[in-house]
Amino acid sequence: MTPHLFQRPFLRIIAAGPFWVSIFFLLSGYVCAIKPLRLSAQGQQDEARRVIASSALRRLVRIGVPAFLGTMLPWMLTQTGAFTLVPELETNGGWLSYTTPRRVDGMFAAVKSLVKEAVSPKLRCES
Repeated sequence: MTPHLFQRPFLRIIAAGPFWVSIFFLLSGYVCAIKPLRLSAQGQQDEARRVIASSALRRLVRIGVPAFLGTMLPWMLTQTGAFTLVPELETNGGWLSYTTPRRVDGMFAAVKSLVKEAVSPKLRCES
């Protein structure tokens, strides 16, 4: 089977997500560093430190909160049984069946499972 245009080795970079995430963090870091570097070069080190602290806190909120919500929403849906409403679908390669989180009975056990998976994630290949 002949690969599509963006499946070819060098063109795949354009369509691949990890490459663009790396570019985002590189540009974001550069933009966050411009003002503190300019202030430091002007001899305003205290103001540069304040700008760095403020920028780091805002960046944590802008990046961390959406990631946290993006983790918690599917987890809560799993624990309420939302993924069991539709019968398991046959997908190409069966990836949906082993990447969908499993429901855990009891809130304490569910939170324990969430923390365990966050620290040491494992793919579940169950038949």
